[in-house]
Amino acid sequence: ALKIYAPATGLDDAGLDMFAREFSLVADVSHPNILKPLYFEHDRKPYLVLPYCREGSVKNKIGQLTEEEAWNVIRDVSKGLKALHSHRPPIIHQDIKPDNIMIAGDGHYMISDFGVSTHLHSTLRKSVSSNFKSAGTRAYMAPERFSRHRTPVMASDIYSLGATVYELLTGDAPFGEEGGLLQRSGAEIPELEGNYSEELKNIVEQCLALNPWERPSVDKLEEYVDAPRTTLGGQNPEEKEDEAGGAKRQISSTAIIVTIATAGIAIGAVLGFLI
Repeated sequence: ALKIYAPATGLDDAGLDMFAREFSLVADVSHPNILKPLYFEHDRKPYLVLPYCREGSVKNKIGQLTEEEAWNVIRDVSKGLKALHSHRPPIIHQDIKPDNIMIAGDGHYMISDFGVSTHLHSTLRKSVSSNFKSAGTRAYMAPERFSRHRTPVMASDIYSLGATVYELLTGDAPFGEEGGLLQRSGAEIPELEGNYSEELKNIVEQCLALNPWERPSVDKLEEYVDAPRTTLGGQNPEEKEDEAGGAKRQISSTAIIVTIATAGIAIGAVLGFLI
């Protein structure tokens, strides 16, 4: 699959140099959950050669995703983001959304369109290219992206993942087309309605937290996905097991008391008969 940038007019020398330089920073990123591109340039038009995903992106599943698939999306995307965020220098995707999460042939999910900085977005936008209209897509942008400084951080990608999963499950982005701008203005996180587990609802809500430091890291997301579901509902398995064990012990004790009492009655009846 080819993705062509600035197809109308191409880029000037500075734009081409910037594109090649930025791509070189991410060229060594290799991970099963990242759709790794190869870079080429022809007639002053940079383009990427990408593995072809016959199933397309998860955009085709908006409003149709099952809970199991939602957990798989969270797992695979968080693993891909971990590879990007742990890169040196760190790579912040800036545009996690259904269009940029591809479905591989074996069914797992892969991140595409990574490594394009805000500066390069601006350069591409100044060309006649329709591929880039802004540094990120508004509906999935975190509140801090609308602040005075607008600097994306790793937690901004987590927010975008939360907004993406919310839309895949419900059919609508949590704050419509306005994204975190509405939340920054005081809007509350809408409830994830539907027959979904409390664990999944909690994770999506945490990802959509107003402040970046309140959102889970990619490591924490991995823990949540891999952990038994009861740990996400506010109770860990050990506590539940202790409660269950206590209940069993209580039942056993009651049974013993009943048995002893029954035995006592029986013995009393026998003694009375003998007397």
